[in-house]
Amino acid sequence: MSVKKLGIYGATFFGAGSAALVLMFARPNFPATVFDRFLICLGFLAALGGLIMMVGAMLKLPIALCIAQTTVTAILTYWADRMEWLRGDSSRLLPHFARLHYAVLDLRQTWRSINAPTFPLNEARYKGYPVSGLSAWEILYLVAVAILWYLVGYFHEHQQIRKRRSVSIAVMVWGVILLCLFIVMMTAFDAHSTISAGEPSAFPYGVWGLSPGLLNRFPYGVWGLVLIWFGVRNLRSSSQPHQGGRS
Repeated sequence: MSVKKLGIYGATFFGAGSAALVLMFARPNFPATVFDRFLICLGFLAALGGLIMMVGAMLKLPIALCIAQTTVTAILTYWADRMEWLRGDSSRLLPHFARLHYAVLDLRQTWRSINAPTFPLNEARYKGYPVSGLSAWEILYLVAVAILWYLVGYFHEHQQIRKRRSVSIAVMVWGVILLCLFIVMMTAFDAHSTISAGEPSAFPYGVWGLSPGLLNRFPYGVWGLVLIWFGVRNLRSSSQPHQGGRS
């Protein structure tokens, strides 16, 4: 695909996704059906994918992924920090577009799961409700996100380059840790904990009958399997020349 077509497709996806999100959240009655929630998720992914494609048309994939993911993570973290009081015991009046703020609070947690390899930095939380800026822990989290997605783009572009054995082992070990963390999360998960706690949510009943807390745990398992596969594949490829030399 040419750079020009990539930019056009990116602008189209970004515009369509953004328009869908604006129309859905501007409705007087908040979307409550499964199909409505599916459209919101689809619009968000389309907007993000379009953003990455537009940036990728101007920059290389590692830089595009790094910029796009770090920007989205920073916006969600900064925005949600300032709306955290909505889920606390507060007598303040709800602000305009409260449903959108609740959705951002949910999306921040989802995005933490998408950035699962940055654990435990992805669980950074600002103590108290910040007035300006991010906490030092959250800044470290953003740095880790930038490094993570730059490496994802770099390894994707350089698939034929053999990685060092130590790197492959480290990636595989971290994948095992994430997979074990996913198993522990699923074992300890209470499907009704979010609803029984009485916390307001943009999607209180989840998607397709699954609660947001349950859905947010699956990326840990996916990342774990991907990292294990990556490490095993590169270890096998690094050992092939030695086997050939002995035969």
